Amino acid sequence: AICPDDPRSEGLLALPALQQVAGKRVLILRGNGGRDLIASTLASRGALVHYCAAYERHYPELDGNTLTHHWQAAGLDSLLITSGELLQRLLELVPDHQRPWLFDRLLVVPSPRVAEMASAAGFIHITIAQGASNQALTAALELRKME
Repeated sequence: AICPDDPRSEGLLALPALQQVAGKRVLILRGNGGRDLIASTLASRGALVHYCAAYERHYPELDGNTLTHHWQAAGLDSLLITSGELLQRLLELVPDHQRPWLFDRLLVVPSPRVAEMASAAGFIHITIAQGASNQALTAALELRKME
């Protein structure tokens, strides 16, 4: 197995083994939906790309207004978001009138791409972790709290 230093799609695509893929057949195991960057890049390099949905994301039915009130009562000051999909789900869940409160929380994200999405949505305090692992997210949160 080959693992890039940069755990994002961009890091994977930079690997020397994925530069000359013309005529190769590539199977991408992923959840339903998600980014198409790997597939489109490998296809542009001549690979025949196929997807296999290995898991499906399901979100519980929640009352966003009640949940937000609970977070406020608990003194929530930070959020860890591990993907753009989860950020979108959070934005769908929290009612518009609660967005100013939400956008003022510290948001820890795993990559510049998710940080850009969060900034465009309206988040003010964004910290980019060194990846989406528990260790990277926790370390970023701890460092930010020490500031």
